[in-house]
Amino acid sequence: MPAMALLRFDQVSLEFGDLVILRDAELVIDAGERVGLVGRNGAGKTTLLRLIAGTQKPDHGEIEYRSDLRISQLAQTLPRELDLTTREYVAAGLAELQALVDEYQRRAAAQPDGRELKELEELQQQIDALDGWRIEQRVDVILSELELP
Repeated sequence: MPAMALLRFDQVSLEFGDLVILRDAELVIDAGERVGLVGRNGAGKTTLLRLIAGTQKPDHGEIEYRSDLRISQLAQTLPRELDLTTREYVAAGLAELQALVDEYQRRAAAQPDGRELKELEELQQQIDALDGWRIEQRVDVILSELELP
């Protein structure tokens, strides 16, 4: 896979009964590339996104991902049974990251020393690598870019 490719389909095929969704498909999405997905209803757009997200497996072929790739998705509509605002629902997608920040803050408040400081430093590096100190700003960007209320 090229160094900058985020993901690659290699001879990917998927069928549902007699309905062929993909046959020996090739796809490469590079870092920084913007991709639009257009097609009529029932053409397989959602299935393709499921393949990319890894929630659907192909019948044949390989899907390769860059090792540090993280895929997130936002449902088209909020589940009706949830009593959450749009902001709370989007923020829930970063719950694992928020848990790391909360753990860091809990440990830092306990006045660590020695080994605990080393663990705290490792936790901080993990949060830094995931851009975890700006969760609220990230939620704001998602809401703004997707024009969500």
